[in-house]
Amino acid sequence: MKVEIDRMDHQGRGIGVIEGKTTFIPNALPGEVVEVAIINNKKKYMVGEVLKVLESSDHRIKPICPYFTRCGGCDLMHLSYHDQLIYKEDKVKDIVQKFAGINADVVKPIIACDTSLHYRNKVTFHSDHKIGFYEKKSREIVAIDQCKIALPRINHILAKLKILPLNHIQQMVIRTNERTDDTMVIIQAMGEIDDKLFVDSLKEDVTSIIKIMNSRITVLYGPKQIKMTLGAHTFWLSPTSFFQVNSKQCERLYEQVRQYANINHQDTVLDLYCGTGTIGIYLSKYAKHVYGIEINQAAIACAKENKKLNHITNITFQAGDVGHVIKQLNIQPDVVVVDPPRSGLDRATKEQLLKWQPRTIVYVSCDPITLARDLKELSLQYHIEAITPVDMFPQTYHVECVCVLKIR
Repeated sequence: MKVEIDRMDHQGRGIGVIEGKTTFIPNALPGEVVEVAIINNKKKYMVGEVLKVLESSDHRIKPICPYFTRCGGCDLMHLSYHDQLIYKEDKVKDIVQKFAGINADVVKPIIACDTSLHYRNKVTFHSDHKIGFYEKKSREIVAIDQCKIALPRINHILAKLKILPLNHIQQMVIRTNERTDDTMVIIQAMGEIDDKLFVDSLKEDVTSIIKIMNSRITVLYGPKQIKMTLGAHTFWLSPTSFFQVNSKQCERLYEQVRQYANINHQDTVLDLYCGTGTIGIYLSKYAKHVYGIEINQAAIACAKENKKLNHITNITFQAGDVGHVIKQLNIQPDVVVVDPPRSGLDRATKEQLLKWQPRTIVYVSCDPITLARDLKELSLQYHIEAITPVDMFPQTYHVECVCVLKIR
């Protein structure tokens, strides 16, 4: 059956109407007429897949990746990068209007990435006697030879992994520092593997090889941590620590945070969900003191080492659940920076923020919908001054946002 595509949803799928039902169709663009097969028929909506594009959009381009239509990693490779940016900026405007009642004028122009390819410093490959990515909406693995959005060094290591025995291996993570070539390979094993074979095959190209089996971390080769670089700062990174996957764009994001925070040397700054301390360390030279809180113990251990590595003396890190720890802090923050997981801020954290009433809150978000939910609640006492989208993830529908809130 054929359908005309009206618009795109927040996951980058085309939307049309078939037999009176809203139908979501990946790899379809507004204005196109496509022939589709229905693969999921629900009570209120359907999901289809494109069999043939009958009338193509002027904005459609040929995806550079041969795995695009199957691989679940990228969503927008059939759309020019310029149009990807327009889509993401409009998406943020639509979400904050719809879910928070915020005027779209608050959303500033998106910060574009210099390159839409070969930007990821970390990739997770899945394995089941072959190595690749999960198929869209499936656990079936699409075997790949290279990933077009990964840094070249990651693809170089992937080529070496592909010729090794993959028995008992669930996934492999490759992280690399673009500036120094420091590289860590993390092997998630479900059973015994030939440790020596992996070390002998990879050691000339990597800094560190880690095996994780039954939640136990074993260093097979090199140090347990590698160094990552952001601007003038260097950071130790453990196998389980979070670190932004687009280093160059992360520097732009942190600079936007700094500008929105507008810190002075008398300010006490609170960095919530601080991870390995990257944002707090980046802001520390502008503040009187920074306090960082993070639930991941390994990340806090790295944060404390990063404090020493970067010769920072005015920052304190504490491990624990953010919502619980902040109730026990005997401080009055002037500026609070939050960078929560995709689920957004928990109830206890929002309540404490409204109780403290810091002058400025800077909210870094990887999910515009949970951002809008939280902003709606915080707007009881705060004015939403600006939201700047940052394209951290070209070729995907994901978009990061930096939002500044000022006390009313």
